[in-house]
Amino acid sequence: MKNLKKLFSVLLVLVLSLFAINTFANETVKGSITVNKTVEGKVYDIYKIFDLTYSGSNVAYTIDADWNGFFFGENAIGKDYIVDVNSGSLNQITVDGTTKYINITDANIVEFTQNALEYARGVTADDSKTAAGTSLVFNDLALGYYLVY
Repeated sequence: MKNLKKLFSVLLVLVLSLFAINTFANETVKGSITVNKTVEGKVYDIYKIFDLTYSGSNVAYTIDADWNGFFFGENAIGKDYIVDVNSGSLNQITVDGTTKYINITDANIVEFTQNALEYARGVTADDSKTAAGTSLVFNDLALGYYLVY
């Protein structure tokens, strides 16, 4: 449970920090993610789940191509995280030209993380780094939602 809480914290902080850093940027801006409290010699993988683009001050999300199978299909373990109806303050996402909503909330973020990690085992990481100290940085990242493990 302790590791799961750490994982949840890493995912949430990374997603929010990358978004916050680049809130009013244009789509050519790249971001970075710093992972703190790393274990020296451990390999950390990063996976982009959602792409983020800007048009003026508007933000648009799409699903990264590697993650379509997570959200859609007969055995998609992430199917409950893209929904047709906004039941609160969910972020919009465009799926095949249709507006849907990213259903990742405080109530289901741990479950989402567990499912995303399971799916990530079959996906090539967007980047991998070995920690040389107590933190490491993934630089020059396209804007989006990322999972770091």
